[in-house]
Parts: sequence; structure tokens; C-alpha cells
Amino acid sequence: AGRFVFSGAKTVEASLLAAVFPASATTWDLDGGRLDFTGSFGWSEAPGVRGALRIRLDDGSAFYDTYRLSGIATDLAVEIDPTGWRVPATEVRARALDAGIALGDLEARIAIEPDRVLADRMAASGFGGALAVEPFEYHVESGSAALPVTLRGVDLERVLALYGAQITGTGTL
Repeated sequence: AGRFVFSGAKTVEASLLAAVFPASATTWDLDGGRLDFTGSFGWSEAPGVRGALRIRLDDGSAFYDTYRLSGIATDLAVEIDPTGWRVPATEVRARALDAGIALGDLEARIAIEPDRVLADRMAASGFGGALAVEPFEYHVESGSAALPVTLRGVDLERVLALYGAQITGTGTL
């Protein structure tokens, strides 16, 4: 039986996963912000390890493929037991998302499991209005999820501008 406890802090100024795991190619990474972390792991005569990890991120920046997030703030808890790991429902905020379109004031409440991400709330501002995503599950293996979006006060002209000059219109969604 035993227990291991640790804590620390890191200012991230370059791709963190690439620095920690240089042999692994990834399309996503954390590349800015301040990380504070604490954790503990324990083991006993019973099989398996139990542990907890808490990671706080302030003013983070990250990318996924060509998407860029900035101003990320969250306080993640990771639970580990003999059955696996999970991140219980956690608030995540970001100042901006550049995904080919600019979104701001992002807020989400997500839970993470090895094979899926569950979002029970997600909202952002964009196109002069607000967007809210209904609860959904993202399945890692298939790489897909259905995202029903509710729009409020969104400027139709800004949305149609994404399709170029051949489509025009005015109004509010």
C-alpha cells in the first residue's frame, strides 16, 4: 500500500504535449497560459490505482487542427479508479474561438470519458447575436456528434457572407 502526492505550476509558452511527448503527433495541444495542478494516487492490496488530479488553467490558448481557442479558463478534476478515468462535469470558458468564423464569450459545461465528451451546456456570441448548443455527446471513435444550435439575434447578412457574394440577404435569426 502507498500514496503519492504532488503539486506544481507551469507557465505554458509553447506546445505542451509536443514538449512532454515529442514522439507523438497530435492535431491538438495547449500552447499558452498558466497551469496549477495538484494530485494524489494511492494503491493497496486490492487491485488497481485510485487517484485524483486537479488542473486549473488561466488565460490559456490551445489549438485543434486549424481552430484556435484563446482566453481559456477552467478548473478540471480528473478521477481515476480501477475502472478507468473520467472528468466530471466541469465549467470551461474561453474569450474567443477562431474556427474560420469568429466566436466569443464561449461557455460550456462538459464531462469527459475515454470514449466520449458530454456537453450539457454550450453557448457563445457571434454574428452579432448569441448561439446556444443543445446537450450533446461527441464520440471519439467516430469523431462525430449532432449539434442542434439555437440562434438568437444573429445577423443573417453576416451568416450569408460566409458563402461569398453569390448569396445575400438581411434579417435576424
